[in-house]
Amino acid sequence: MTKVAMIFEREKQEALAEAAKVYEKEKQEALEKSITRMIQKNYDTEEIVSLFPDFSHSRVEALRQELAAGIKDTL
Repeated sequence: MTKVAMIFEREKQEALAEAAKVYEKEKQEALEKSITRMIQKNYDTEEIVSLFPDFSHSRVEALRQELAAGIKDTL
């Protein structure tokens, strides 16, 4: 592989890695937004955790407390 091709390949891999990070961050934000709405509608923590298994009970409770304290913006 030529030097130019190697540089191009490295830049492509870096761009793909960055895109993956952005995607995961946006996905996480969307999930938190959905969970926040469910908390605002008084869904039970257990129900939220059963629908979003990637979120732990403690993370849902932390979001609930942030909303109660006014730390997290209402959506």
